[in-house]
Amino acid sequence: MKEASLTQEELDIVNLYLNDKKSMREIADLYEGYGRTKINNIIKRYAQMSDENLLQVQIRKLSFKYHKEIDESQEVGELSESQIQTAYNEIIERRKSLTKVAEEFGKHRDTVKRAIIEYLDDSMKIKSFNKTLKENQSLTESKSFNNENFNYLTDEEKRTRIFNKLNASRKRFGKPTYPEKLLDRKFNRLLNYFEERNSKITYNSDRISKSEVLRMMYDHPTMLSLSLENKIKPIVDALDYRFLNFAKSSRVLKLNPAILGASLKRTSLQFKILKDTGTLVYVIEKPINLRTSPEFMYALIKIWDTNERKGTPFLSTKKLYSLYNQTPGEICRRYDVKKYYGDDEYFNGR
Repeated sequence: MKEASLTQEELDIVNLYLNDKKSMREIADLYEGYGRTKINNIIKRYAQMSDENLLQVQIRKLSFKYHKEIDESQEVGELSESQIQTAYNEIIERRKSLTKVAEEFGKHRDTVKRAIIEYLDDSMKIKSFNKTLKENQSLTESKSFNNENFNYLTDEEKRTRIFNKLNASRKRFGKPTYPEKLLDRKFNRLLNYFEERNSKITYNSDRISKSEVLRMMYDHPTMLSLSLENKIKPIVDALDYRFLNFAKSSRVLKLNPAILGASLKRTSLQFKILKDTGTLVYVIEKPINLRTSPEFMYALIKIWDTNERKGTPFLSTKKLYSLYNQTPGEICRRYDVKKYYGDDEYFNGR
């Protein structure tokens, strides 16, 4: 089978389509930067590589309509009595949280909670159950989990937390969750990539350790949904070789992993503005400032520049209004970044 012309990421897409029976729409939701047209072209290229591949694709397409109709006609069944009893016992005995139980049953938290309350049908038991739910909040996967505790977990526990956090977020936004096998491949590729990057860096202090990469994934789990080749590598290379050096780049990545999801055009304009205005130090000191749009960043720096450069140029909306009695929109109109950087490729099509 001549698969050399497909990247590993493209082979993963083919695998999702053929073996995991994912539709092209579902795959597009899983892979940022891959629309259905692009995915269809990948499938076509795969089919053209051999007669065996072509047969696989043809069989998949023939069965797709049938499976789609079945999937769409099936309604999510209610919880059985035994499931409700199991859920209630695990929660009331504090073995698991409501969130965890709901995830295991593939149901929404409210669905499980409502089913248990209807099953209990006793005001005292319901009151006790609701009290237990509040006390069990420390067991949930979300806000009650102390982020500092993450550092004391084993690598396997960290991996589980990262996967659960990412898929819980996708569920909240109505997106399909990632299969564990796919997450494993993406997870290991990211670890290998940063290990390879470390091999090019002389000083340990300038590297990003495995535990720090895991922390980045936990703080910003959508890292796992980004294309390594098309998204992550271009941003890291630009930080390492164009905008900063290894030491400063590592600091920015560790403290603001969300930058990996930003467009390269946006990031390039941000660093152009920072270097032109001599304010790069403020984002090295606090990398989260790079979440500010180029338009707002430029306006903040200009209004700060006209006021004797006191403190930091990066202000919250509340602080901005308190100091200058102006809103973000007002200062962006007053200090229009397009007047000075309008020919930048960031504005193409804007």
